[in-house]
Amino acid sequence: MSEIESLQAYAGQLAEAAAQATVSAEKQYEYINGGAADDVLTESGLVPTLAKQVVLGQAKVTASLAEVASQMAGAMTYASTALGLAGTSNGGYFSVPSPESREYLILYQNVAGVAVERKRYPSSEVPERLEAGQFDKVGLQMVSLSPESGYSWAIVDSTQRAALLVDLSGAVVIPKYHRLDVAEQRLATVEGFGLTADASFKFQSLSPESGFVWALVDQNGRRALAVDTSGKVVGNFDISATVGGYITSKKDLYFLGDSLTNGAGGQITWRAALADLVSPRTHTNIAIGGQTSPQIVARAGAYVTLLTLADDLIPASGPVAVTARTIGLLTSQGQQSIKGRLSGVYGTLSRAGDDSYSFTRETAGAPVSVGKKLAFAPDIAGHDFDTWMIFIGANNIAKPEEIKRDIAAAVNAMKTVDKRYLVMTPVTGDPANAAYCEQIEDWASQTYGDRVLKIREFSFQFNDGSAGDLADVAKGIIPRSLRIDGIHFTTFFHGKIAELVAAEINRRGW
Repeated sequence: MSEIESLQAYAGQLAEAAAQATVSAEKQYEYINGGAADDVLTESGLVPTLAKQVVLGQAKVTASLAEVASQMAGAMTYASTALGLAGTSNGGYFSVPSPESREYLILYQNVAGVAVERKRYPSSEVPERLEAGQFDKVGLQMVSLSPESGYSWAIVDSTQRAALLVDLSGAVVIPKYHRLDVAEQRLATVEGFGLTADASFKFQSLSPESGFVWALVDQNGRRALAVDTSGKVVGNFDISATVGGYITSKKDLYFLGDSLTNGAGGQITWRAALADLVSPRTHTNIAIGGQTSPQIVARAGAYVTLLTLADDLIPASGPVAVTARTIGLLTSQGQQSIKGRLSGVYGTLSRAGDDSYSFTRETAGAPVSVGKKLAFAPDIAGHDFDTWMIFIGANNIAKPEEIKRDIAAAVNAMKTVDKRYLVMTPVTGDPANAAYCEQIEDWASQTYGDRVLKIREFSFQFNDGSAGDLADVAKGIIPRSLRIDGIHFTTFFHGKIAELVAAEINRRGW
């Protein structure tokens, strides 16, 4: 007999006992009372006769038995809530089997004909599977950790939050997770986390290539604490009101490139076509035609241009001429000014038609004496937390070492721990430069793995079979049918690049 069947039988016995008790009390009353009055007048007032006392006592027993029987009958298991409501009165309780394998029953109360859930009971399957080591069957899994993390293994849930850890000494550690109260949220907001009223922290495991093993992050993926691969705990002390220490790049895209990204010849670029192939997000394009890799990454704040000012002085107000520069951030194409900081002073760097530069501070103040060759830091408005699309080097392809340095600088400039980026290697329409392209492709692939998209090699499959295209493929350059001139792509090939990039973004869940 099952547990439920036993309860049902017991409830029936109680109900039967309650009925018999009622009959017995009635008979005793008739026998003892013998028709006498129910109450007797004494000096203390009216007192029930013995017969009535017996009946009252039996009535209390009857009521108690009936109540227990009713409650137990009401808590019986039904196949559905509809049957449970039909089998109970208002206020009664009943149970329905849970559809979850990790649960046994769900207890409901009949509240004016509505089934209101009150409690859930776990199934014996959970402890049995845990005892058997089948953590995956109950939504948990055991993972081994790098010794540098300070732990040997952990039991984590599907979101990689640790329910239990064992450190290198064998001690068991149970991390605590809590929802922030209002006071803590205000403090966290001040510290740059930007938390909302329903914010909470969680642990997140990271790929060792990020330099970290674990991180405690907020709901936006920004880290409060992180453990690096050496076991060191690193805190986030960025107190910016708008951006914090994101552990993972935002999904917004930041495009670094030249005319192969910005466009030429009226063709629809891969950058524009990409918008329809990935989820909605902000696209910020800083690609400018004709620029070399040092110019592009310097504008992105990844590499430094050094400026020398007239009289080695930032005046109290107004523009000051730039007498020397190591990198020309601004060229005849694209934007003619860029904001940033020079020796800590915020202002605007501008280019005139004769290719001369000047710097104008944003707010008037005391003159600042400076030395020569000052580092200019562009204001990129928090885009160093975005996902970067890096396609540089076509305009200085004969300088592969410079291009390698600049690609690395761009990747390193991203402020997130778990960086999201794709590197599209430079191309050429000149056979003399094909070897440079291949050298950069090999280095990039060895350095960044499958984050690298070899656009030159990718193009070969789309040749039209003509003698000219086949000759170009043999020379290691973009097939001529995919170009509108020596290097710029047709709309068709731009579209194919967009499909390639979108596939990589979507495959990674970015």
